[in-house]
Amino acid sequence: MPKAILIENVKGLLREKFQDYFKYILKRLQFPLCSKKDEEDWHTHYSRLLKLTEADFADYEQYTVSYQLVDTADFGIPQRRLRVLISAFRCDLGIQTFQIAPTHSKEALLVDQWITGDYWERHGISPIDILGPMDKKILEKLRSTLFYIDDKLPWKTVRDALSDLPPPVLRGQKDEIPNHVQHPGARIYSGHVGSYWDYPAKALKAGTHGTPGGENVLCETSTNLIRYFTTREAARLQTFPDKWHFHGTWGACIKQLGNAVPVRLAELISKEIYHRLVSVAEAAVRENIHA
Repeated sequence: MPKAILIENVKGLLREKFQDYFKYILKRLQFPLCSKKDEEDWHTHYSRLLKLTEADFADYEQYTVSYQLVDTADFGIPQRRLRVLISAFRCDLGIQTFQIAPTHSKEALLVDQWITGDYWERHGISPIDILGPMDKKILEKLRSTLFYIDDKLPWKTVRDALSDLPPPVLRGQKDEIPNHVQHPGARIYSGHVGSYWDYPAKALKAGTHGTPGGENVLCETSTNLIRYFTTREAARLQTFPDKWHFHGTWGACIKQLGNAVPVRLAELISKEIYHRLVSVAEAAVRENIHA
């Protein structure tokens, strides 16, 4: 019966066909002591859970549960990774559920690139237009707004994350930067054209061939060349510190990184949970002192 719970999973968990199963997951978290019996399937167990009320268990035997769909780019991570976060607190702690508020936005990036031009000046390059139809509509609306006010920072792009790295070395050569070795054979696939320098990366995936491999590719807009992200680049996109060194083949490392939770996202929500637990503990100490 931990004080708090944190779970991360893919956004597909929220698809309509999984709706009942997702609700079942939340109910199991709410009443963890109502275990599934050996002879039960999940539907039967879910039906039993639905009949329970808060009065059936003590406060310390049940949880308040909430979930949130997030885009990691909205939190300063240079990657568009849509994920479901589930958090829960033991009821006896009296902690309310919460959702983390975005700190970055696409609109702020579009302003930075195409209205003020600060983005291109910061990187010392000429503008490169990769805007899709939807982004162009958003930009048109932003340009028609006399006073654009956004308290959020621009989305971080691949260039923001990787521009200070030297070119990767070829396989077999000594890497100057650990894990910064080029893996050959990059390809793109229909509907999976990789990532661009001046936009957040697509979600890294654990696979290295086929469609997943097509998502772990960087497209060089000016030369139309494509290449795989190196392990170091993938780690940067997942916001791992450079001091983390990854061992094994490129494929094994990409599998680890594609399955990982971005470090910054884990840090943000874990700190939110931590601060709430600390506040409750400090309040209990003050109450004891006062008593």
